[in-house]
Amino acid sequence: MAYNNWGNALMQLAQLENKLDSCKQEIEALLLKANKIRKEAGLYNLACLSALTGEEEKAFQYLEEDLKYNRGKQARDFIEKDTDFTAIKGTLRFRQLLDTYFPKEKS
Repeated sequence: MAYNNWGNALMQLAQLENKLDSCKQEIEALLLKANKIRKEAGLYNLACLSALTGEEEKAFQYLEEDLKYNRGKQARDFIEKDTDFTAIKGTLRFRQLLDTYFPKEKS
């Protein structure tokens, strides 16, 4: 979990300093290391990093993996409000992915 926290902290700092692109490899390495130790540990933050750096396909892959392994850890509204996903949240694919893992209850 420490690598995930470290990667997340570095990602936030890089965003504040507008250095996300130059720090991307280091952040990704930390999050992948976290994910190697515990399969689901770095997936959500890898999805965020990918979305923030314009890697839409990777963002969707990591987000879907996170939703598979961590079903219920993140609430749908938390994901929808996460500004890291601004680049992809308006897409049909994003809606469909959330609908798959957070089906709306029928009344």
